[in-house]
Amino acid sequence: MKEFNYGLVIINAIAKKINTIEPETDVREIFLKELLSLMDYDFGVFDICDVHNEKISLVEPVVKSKYDSVFERSFLFDYDTKFAGLSYSRWIHNEKKTMILRDSDLLNECIRKESRYYKEYIKTYGFEHVLNCEYATNGYNIASLTLYRNHKKDDFKDSDIYYMELLSTCIIYALKGMALMEPNSEDNNFLDKYSLTKREKEVLNFVYESKSNREIGNILFISENTVKKHLNNIFQKMNLKSRQKLISYLHLEQYREY
Repeated sequence: MKEFNYGLVIINAIAKKINTIEPETDVREIFLKELLSLMDYDFGVFDICDVHNEKISLVEPVVKSKYDSVFERSFLFDYDTKFAGLSYSRWIHNEKKTMILRDSDLLNECIRKESRYYKEYIKTYGFEHVLNCEYATNGYNIASLTLYRNHKKDDFKDSDIYYMELLSTCIIYALKGMALMEPNSEDNNFLDKYSLTKREKEVLNFVYESKSNREIGNILFISENTVKKHLNNIFQKMNLKSRQKLISYLHLEQYREY
């Protein structure tokens, strides 16, 4: 229990750091680095999902590992050129929802270890255990994180999955600006004239989803009073006086979450 509670403390610290990074900083680099304080992994690759004609490609990888750059490039190159089509976990990219799954959850271990993907790719590079984290919002995949452990270590624990689930909402909202699938981004031009801050837009999204001030505060790791201040700023800038009028106005303008 003490170890679990300590994990929750680290999660809170990671979330606060992510929410305060500079706009030009790639949140994936920060997250991969900070994640090592929460759970061990030997190789992590964080991709952006490029959605085109309903097909998803993993692009712009950010890597954090215990290996040299030659190993990293070889591992990524082999996946892209030889093994992507053989992966037994590739289907999760098409589910259009956030999912946190171990490879050992996807297939019976005997079947998994007899697959060509495992024997010629995963095992060849010295890995044994894999944790797949797919991030999606509003029916669109925006990013994919895969963590690997070598054969000398234990599989990822249930608590690791729980921790990643807790962090998923924070990661999704930090990544939305990087996603290569923003088909509705132009629909929100009507908001430009109000000069809302990034945080105010985040709060506005959650209001549109009918979340309470407490729920918004928990997701963004801010107090209810801070949420109220952001809401008051939004009301003042948009010349509105209530949540209901704000939501009605957004529906009228055919608002799409950014």
